[in-house]
Amino acid sequence: MLLFLLVFLMLFVLLAIMFWFNKSHNSNSVNTNVFSLIGKDGIVTKDINPIEANGQVKVLGELWSATCRLKDGIKKGTTITVVEVNGVKLLVEPK
Repeated sequence: MLLFLLVFLMLFVLLAIMFWFNKSHNSNSVNTNVFSLIGKDGIVTKDINPIEANGQVKVLGELWSATCRLKDGIKKGTTITVVEVNGVKLLVEPK
């Protein structure tokens, strides 16, 4: 009976360690927050002016404040890709 209990306990510990290792080392994790927008495409709904740091885009059906690195900005109707998230503002570039 003691041998059976020891084997059972060892198997339980081994399975617990395997479960923890797989959960903590999962390289296929998916962002479920605002950072999941990085790499997504959208469309400019209000001209983006980087000097005034204003503009607006629609990504995945939601409106976001946006800015860009282009000195001329990006015009309304242009397809964009999100490259970075800064607080509640997206940094975008034309696609």
